[in-house]
Amino acid sequence: MDLVLRYIELLELCRSDRYDLFLADMELRCLEEIEILLRYNHNHDPHTGRFTSGYSINTVDKSEKSDIIKERSKAPITKITDKAIERVPKVDINGYTDEQCRFIQQQHKELLKYARDNNENKEAAFVFSNDLSSRKEFLGKAEGLDFRNKLQGKDLFVMHNHPRNSSYSDTDIVFMLSHDVVNSLSIVGNDGTVEVISKTDNYRKDKLILDFKRQYKKYVKTGSDVEIDKAVRKFIERNKEGLQWTQKR
Repeated sequence: MDLVLRYIELLELCRSDRYDLFLADMELRCLEEIEILLRYNHNHDPHTGRFTSGYSINTVDKSEKSDIIKERSKAPITKITDKAIERVPKVDINGYTDEQCRFIQQQHKELLKYARDNNENKEAAFVFSNDLSSRKEFLGKAEGLDFRNKLQGKDLFVMHNHPRNSSYSDTDIVFMLSHDVVNSLSIVGNDGTVEVISKTDNYRKDKLILDFKRQYKKYVKTGSDVEIDKAVRKFIERNKEGLQWTQKR
């Protein structure tokens, strides 16, 4: 992908108001090289023109794990305000005591402050040990966050913000299903809303992966965000036995 970007930069340099044989030849060569790179890039979808992270619905049932979470919405980033932070609610989460849920509420507030003060309202994450006694911080970009194979432990609680306040994305679900060490994944919108997904005692990984792929195949025809969002929502709604979903509040 980086090499493709370099060729695109060269294309920009080749632009000229007057015809120049050298520049025209260079532009043609750049386009030919870009075509070759895209043709052999397995993360490039020739039908939609999109690049995937390398971890998708097609690889979630394989041995590799997806360390990437990202929001699909293309809306403008919402600036985090003190009012939004104060608005963050307490939610009852499967497997956690009332005291722990109050602690999680406070940490959701801290996460918004952290994203605002350290990452220009872009995506950030806190990862907690199973007893919530230790915390690791991660910073991402406007379009997502990569944990870079640094998730260690058991029954981790992963909380992250969505700068555009959308619900769970397909990469969020792939991340959840591909990481056995993750028990809960929460979203805090920059507007202060919260939703949480936690694995229950009836969680069956293989069954959920199969159903996620079915919903994806059923609803995603062109690769549009609307189709993908529908597939994700239908998957979550259908699997409340294995996943406790605390809807957005």
